[in-house]
Amino acid sequence: MTSPARRCSLLGAAAASVILTGCFPTPPPSPEPGPRTFYVSPLGDDAAAGTSLRSPWRTIGRVNREDLEPGDVVAFEGGGTFGGELQLFAEDSGTDAAPVVVTSYGTGRATVSAGDGVGITSYNSEGITLEHLAVVGSGHETNDSHGVQFYNDLPGDVVLEAVRVDDVRISGFGHWGLLLGSDAGRSGYTDVRWRQVDSSYNGEGGMLTWGGQPGVNSNVRIRQSTAAFNPGRPELTRNSGNGIVLGNVDDGVIEDSVAHDNGGANTAGEGPVGIWTYDSSRVTIQRNESYANRTGSAADGGGFDLDQNVTDSVVQHNYSHDNHGPGYLLAHRYDTGAHHGNVVRYNVSQNDARKGTGGAFAVWGEVRDADVYHNVVFSTPPPTGSGSAVTVTGGGASGAEVHGVRFSNNVFLVAGGVRLLDVSASQLAAATDLRFEGNDWWGSGGPTRFRWAGTTYLHLGDWRTATGQEQVGGTPVGLTVDPGMVGPGNGPDSYRLLPGSPLADGGLPASHFAPGAELRDYFGREAPRGSAPDVGIHELR
Repeated sequence: MTSPARRCSLLGAAAASVILTGCFPTPPPSPEPGPRTFYVSPLGDDAAAGTSLRSPWRTIGRVNREDLEPGDVVAFEGGGTFGGELQLFAEDSGTDAAPVVVTSYGTGRATVSAGDGVGITSYNSEGITLEHLAVVGSGHETNDSHGVQFYNDLPGDVVLEAVRVDDVRISGFGHWGLLLGSDAGRSGYTDVRWRQVDSSYNGEGGMLTWGGQPGVNSNVRIRQSTAAFNPGRPELTRNSGNGIVLGNVDDGVIEDSVAHDNGGANTAGEGPVGIWTYDSSRVTIQRNESYANRTGSAADGGGFDLDQNVTDSVVQHNYSHDNHGPGYLLAHRYDTGAHHGNVVRYNVSQNDARKGTGGAFAVWGEVRDADVYHNVVFSTPPPTGSGSAVTVTGGGASGAEVHGVRFSNNVFLVAGGVRLLDVSASQLAAATDLRFEGNDWWGSGGPTRFRWAGTTYLHLGDWRTATGQEQVGGTPVGLTVDPGMVGPGNGPDSYRLLPGSPLADGGLPASHFAPGAELRDYFGREAPRGSAPDVGIHELR
């Protein structure tokens, strides 16, 4: 592709020619060329025009030499395999209305085969759409690159727009399958749409956005996508083996997506998670499933996470199950107020925290002003370690304790003696306004246990009397009853309430924990439907 410097030299030569031969009249301007379609086929010829099915190009190298304009389409023959790295630079940019599109034509999807290198790079370019492609590397153990990468290092806080990845499969790369980021001041991306992406069998992780500062990427949407069997890289000292991660985003969504079987090779002191966000604000994570995620260390390996510096974000209507770590984690290492205003509601955790001593719902470090309500946790004894339904623990910098964290109208179901609650003494030493109110705590097949600052209580009433929890204005509000569900332990539908359930109309009013919120239960029904909310994820009436 012609560089900007080369373009300027060509224009300069042409202008000099006009001045020297000024006796000729100026010709009328040529009409603006329309968008072009370039075809690429394994049977093509790079010396051909490339602009028709009868005269296609043959290689990615020929595409890289062409300066693409807004509205141009590069179409690779479906079923064909094309070796090398496709490169799109700033001069190849499109616009939101007229993107540069790379796609397949004919039957099936074309494959970009990168071998040990990168599959597709978009460097300082915008208005790019990648669709209906397969991008493959030589395998996560031999490849040492990313699959598809968007990178912005433009100085001057430049925000690039309109990045689309739609119906693309990415696999066999040593690092991330799909990556977008910037480390130049507040330069970043906006209006990012990834849909029906399958980024699996890559080493470091499935999909990631990142940046040099919080919130440099904005308006990011990941939908109907999958990240699976991304094992992590054991030589790295940072977490690896993640599924879908939004980093440095202001206004983001991950929805209707799946992350599973990631992370088993991670050996770092910090671990991977299936779906999570960090250094971000106003992120919604909803209607996803995250399961069988692993860690090769003692850290993490969970389903969902609102991590460092996350504010004003919502995790709702998700299903987490059979993960090594917590189903839902709120975590912030430092003694700052940078993790606040978050909500976790109407989610299911089933048999999470399968490794170690953590909780299916876990709060770690300096978490402020968070509301956790209308969730269900179901936990049987893990094969290793000893988990809990809920843990609240200290961590990170000295003084990093919770402030204003409230658990309301949740159902915690345990079997075989699994602890219902474990709140560490280090947290309670400085924690303020940590409240449990209106929850149902139910255990079977063993004693129910509430551990509070090192003291274990076997009955809800004893814990309530000693700590003041599960009371509102001095009135007891918590329950310890069989919730009367369809058949707990068998997926979200098994946590529907049966007629006559003691949890029907048994919750605290929404105004107590979510003033002004427009609530819908896990199954999409408006809540509450009776005189008060039902406890848990299901509105029965």
